[in-house]
Amino acid sequence: MTAGHFIFIPAVLLVGVVIGWVLGSRAASDAFAVELRRRDEKASRAGRAGTAGRAGGAGTAGTADGTGTAGGTGPADTAGGAGGAGGTRTAGSA
Repeated sequence: MTAGHFIFIPAVLLVGVVIGWVLGSRAASDAFAVELRRRDEKASRAGRAGTAGRAGGAGTAGTADGTGTAGGTGPADTAGGAGGAGGTRTAGSA
Protein backbone atom coordinates (compact mmCIF):
# COMPACT_ATOMS: atom_id res chain seq x y z
CA MET A 1 0.00 0.00 0.00
CA THR A 2 1.44 3.37 -1.00
CA ALA A 3 1.47 6.57 1.04
CA GLY A 4 -1.19 8.03 -1.26
CA HIS A 5 -3.76 5.62 0.18
CA PHE A 6 -3.38 7.19 3.61
CA ILE A 7 -4.62 10.46 2.15
CA PHE A 8 -6.98 9.25 -0.60
CA ILE A 9 -9.11 6.78 1.42
CA PRO A 10 -9.89 9.15 4.34
CA ALA A 11 -10.58 11.94 1.84
CA VAL A 12 -13.10 9.78 -0.03
CA LEU A 13 -14.72 8.78 3.26
CA LEU A 14 -14.94 12.42 4.30
CA VAL A 15 -16.53 13.38 0.97
CA GLY A 16 -19.06 10.55 1.44
CA VAL A 17 -19.92 11.74 4.94
CA VAL A 18 -20.42 15.32 3.73
CA ILE A 19 -22.64 14.23 0.83
CA GLY A 20 -24.66 11.99 3.16
CA TRP A 21 -25.01 14.82 5.68
CA VAL A 22 -26.29 17.25 3.04
CA LEU A 23 -28.73 14.79 1.48
CA GLY A 24 -29.96 13.62 4.88
CA SER A 25 -30.57 17.13 6.15
CA ARG A 26 -32.50 18.01 2.99
CA ALA A 27 -34.65 14.90 3.34
CA ALA A 28 -35.34 15.67 7.01
CA SER A 29 -36.23 19.27 6.16
CA ASP A 30 -38.63 18.13 3.43
CA ALA A 31 -40.24 15.58 5.76
CA PHE A 32 -40.69 18.26 8.43
CA ALA A 33 -42.31 20.62 5.90
CA VAL A 34 -44.71 17.89 4.80
CA GLU A 35 -45.66 17.19 8.42
CA LEU A 36 -46.33 20.88 9.07
CA ARG A 37 -48.46 21.10 5.93
CA ARG A 38 -50.38 18.00 7.03
CA ARG A 39 -51.01 19.52 10.48
CA ASP A 40 -52.21 22.79 8.94
CA GLU A 41 -54.60 20.96 6.62
CA LYS A 42 -55.92 18.87 9.49
CA ALA A 43 -56.44 21.98 11.62
CA SER A 44 -58.26 23.75 8.81
CA ARG A 45 -60.49 20.69 8.29
CA ALA A 46 -61.24 20.63 12.04
CA GLY A 47 -62.10 24.33 11.87
CA ARG A 48 -64.74 23.62 9.24
CA ALA A 49 -66.34 20.75 11.20
CA GLY A 50 -70.08 21.03 11.42
CA THR A 51 -70.41 22.82 8.09
CA ALA A 52 -72.13 21.40 5.06
CA GLY A 53 -70.86 18.01 4.05
CA ARG A 54 -69.51 17.06 7.47
CA ALA A 55 -71.50 15.28 10.16
CA GLY A 56 -71.57 16.88 13.61
CA GLY A 57 -72.26 13.71 15.56
CA ALA A 58 -75.20 12.55 17.64
CA GLY A 59 -76.18 13.96 21.04
CA THR A 60 -77.30 12.03 24.08
CA ALA A 61 -80.94 11.47 24.89
CA GLY A 62 -82.67 14.07 27.07
CA THR A 63 -83.57 13.37 30.68
CA ALA A 64 -86.84 13.92 32.51
CA ASP A 65 -85.87 17.48 33.47
CA GLY A 66 -85.39 18.37 29.80
CA THR A 67 -81.61 18.47 29.63
CA GLY A 68 -79.42 16.71 27.10
CA THR A 69 -76.18 17.23 25.26
CA ALA A 70 -75.80 18.46 21.74
CA GLY A 71 -74.01 16.45 19.11
CA GLY A 72 -70.74 17.41 17.50
CA THR A 73 -67.42 18.56 18.82
CA GLY A 74 -66.23 21.02 16.20
CA PRO A 75 -65.70 24.74 16.83
CA ALA A 76 -68.56 25.63 14.48
CA ASP A 77 -70.90 23.57 16.68
CA THR A 78 -70.33 25.78 19.74
CA ALA A 79 -72.19 28.69 18.15
CA GLY A 80 -75.52 26.95 18.71
CA GLY A 81 -77.55 24.03 17.54
CA ALA A 82 -80.12 21.62 18.82
CA GLY A 83 -79.72 19.62 22.00
CA GLY A 84 -80.13 15.89 22.24
CA ALA A 85 -83.52 14.25 21.86
CA GLY A 86 -85.83 16.10 24.27
CA GLY A 87 -82.92 18.22 25.49
CA THR A 88 -82.04 21.86 25.47
CA ARG A 89 -78.78 23.56 24.85
CA THR A 90 -77.57 26.21 27.26
CA ALA A 91 -75.14 29.00 26.45
CA GLY A 92 -71.54 28.07 27.08
CA SER A 93 -72.04 24.31 26.99
CA ALA A 94 -70.06 22.49 24.38
